[in-house]
Amino acid sequence: MLEGLRFDPPRFRVEAGVELRLELVNADSTDLAHNLLVLDSRAARQEVVDAALALGPQGPDAAYVPESDHILAASRLLQAGERQTLVLRMPEETGVLPYVCTFPGHGQIMYGAIHVGRELPELAADADLPDLLRREEGGVISRRPWVQRMFLPGSGPAAVAVALRGVELNACWDAGTCSLRYLWSGAFLDCGKHWNSKGQPRGELLGEVIWQAPGGSRIQSGARRDEEPEVRFRGYELIGGEPRFHYEIDGAAISETLAGDLETGGLRRTFSVERAGGPVWLGLPEAAGFRREASAGQWHEDGLSVPEEDAGTFSVLLIPER
Repeated sequence: MLEGLRFDPPRFRVEAGVELRLELVNADSTDLAHNLLVLDSRAARQEVVDAALALGPQGPDAAYVPESDHILAASRLLQAGERQTLVLRMPEETGVLPYVCTFPGHGQIMYGAIHVGRELPELAADADLPDLLRREEGGVISRRPWVQRMFLPGSGPAAVAVALRGVELNACWDAGTCSLRYLWSGAFLDCGKHWNSKGQPRGELLGEVIWQAPGGSRIQSGARRDEEPEVRFRGYELIGGEPRFHYEIDGAAISETLAGDLETGGLRRTFSVERAGGPVWLGLPEAAGFRREASAGQWHEDGLSVPEEDAGTFSVLLIPER
C-alpha cells in the first residue's frame, strides 16, 4: 500500500489453482491506514466497498471488512509500517479477482486485479484498473512528490528520501544531522530489500548521484560556522505532499521545505529561521554542473551568508546546468 491511494503492483498474473501467498506492507508515507480484500468477481467490488461504508461507527472494529460471501480473503487494517501475510487458493477457472482497500473513501480508486490463468491485457484496455492507472505508462501512478523514511547509502540511519514534484531530481535529507546530503537524477528508490528483510538493508537508488555535500549542507550560526553545532530534529509535515522539516541548530528554530522548481528543473530549499541571534550561514559549496541562486544574502565559495534581518524567510535554488 502506497501514498496516493494505490497498490503496487496494481495488477499481476498467477496460474489457476495455485496457492497464492500475499506479503502485504503498508508503506504509505502519508501514514494512512489501509486494508486489502480479495473478491471473487469484478462485479462484487463496488458492492463490497458500499457495504464497508455502511458499517458506519462499527467500521473500525470490523477493520472495514463487511459480511459478504464475495470476500475470499481480507487483511486487518494495517497502520503505516505494518505487515501481514494472506494465503489463499486460486480458482481452477481462468478469470479476474479484484483486490481493494475498503477504508472509507479509498475504494473508489484504490483497487487492482489478479489475472488468474490469463495473460495481462494491454494497460489502456484493462477495465479492472482505475482510470488514472490505465493512463500511466507502466501502470504506476506518478510517485512525485513522494517522501520515504528509508536507510540510504551515504547517509546516517535517519535518512529521508524525497522525490521532487515536476523535476527529475530526488533528494536525500538526513534527519540525524538536519542537512541535505545529496541529489540523484531519474527514478526514485527500490525498497524491496528493506521491506522483505528483518535487518536494515538500504534502499537502492534508481538513478545516478549528481550532487553531494560531504558532511551535508545545513544552516548554522554565522559566528560558529566552523564548529560542530548542537542539532535537534523536531519532525516533519507534508504540505501538498512536499516535506517541511522542523529542527533546532544552536538554539535557532528552523523550518526547511524541499520542492522541485518547475522553471529551472532544480531544487528549491525554503528556510524560515527564528531566534537566529545573528547572521546565519548555509554550507553549500560550489559544485561542477550546478549553479546556486538565493533570494537573500551573499554567496561565498563554500556557502551563503544571510544577515539576521533577512533570515526570517529566504530560499535557495540548486540548479543543474544542462
